[in-house]
Amino acid sequence: MHSWREMAKLLELVGRPKTLGFQADMAHTLLYTLGYNAPGDAFLPPNYDWKDQGVLDAGSPKADLGVAPLDD
Repeated sequence: MHSWREMAKLLELVGRPKTLGFQADMAHTLLYTLGYNAPGDAFLPPNYDWKDQGVLDAGSPKADLGVAPLDD
């Protein structure tokens, strides 16, 4: 569960989109965004300046696409 990307892969491998899902609380969402446990999957660059909202906004859609519900 260290990486949003690996969690999405696991859900795809299980192949049960109607019965198995994934939900992250805000703390884990922030860890995923920062790449704290998986630097290669970070949405924000190292030493991100929290005053730069544009970079944060640009990274957010990536998270949504990576963990979006699977189609029927």
